[in-house]
Amino acid sequence: MAVRPIEYCGLFLPAAGWLLIQLMRVVAEAEPRWYPSKENATMSNDHRREVLPGTRDSVTHKFSINGYEAYLTIGLFEDGRPGEIFMKISKEGSTLSGLIQGFCRSFSIALQYGLTIEDAVARFKGMRFDPSGQTTNPRIPFASSILDYVARYLEDEFGSAGSETVIVTQRDQNVA
Repeated sequence: MAVRPIEYCGLFLPAAGWLLIQLMRVVAEAEPRWYPSKENATMSNDHRREVLPGTRDSVTHKFSINGYEAYLTIGLFEDGRPGEIFMKISKEGSTLSGLIQGFCRSFSIALQYGLTIEDAVARFKGMRFDPSGQTTNPRIPFASSILDYVARYLEDEFGSAGSETVIVTQRDQNVA
């Protein structure tokens, strides 16, 4: 039996909404003053979005989870902190690809407003949905979802566990 497009989308729209709600919850818990309070019904202007420079260094990482190949690109602020993420997965054009792109945009904006890697990792590490399984990264041999893998990779490279990691960029190699 062929699945009609409207029925197919109906299966995934709740998942998309759930992912966006989870990201909003992460940001709200990490920095509650961004949201209106009962005392003050307006948004706080304490935080401003930190914009990445027009030309910036980045790290691109190729990985695979249970046969789903993906590329994760992390744009960096001048001090080496992650400021944006992009992901291309092998199932381009799929609903999963669209959800991941939406997640990356939201996650990037949250990073630019001050969400720390530690807060993000605490929320997204361990999330479970397909694809899951063995990975091609020996430092992260198993992931319970793509978001779980991204959280573990960010923790490994940029979190407190990866704080000793030095990222050598193309610009650094040209200077040396």
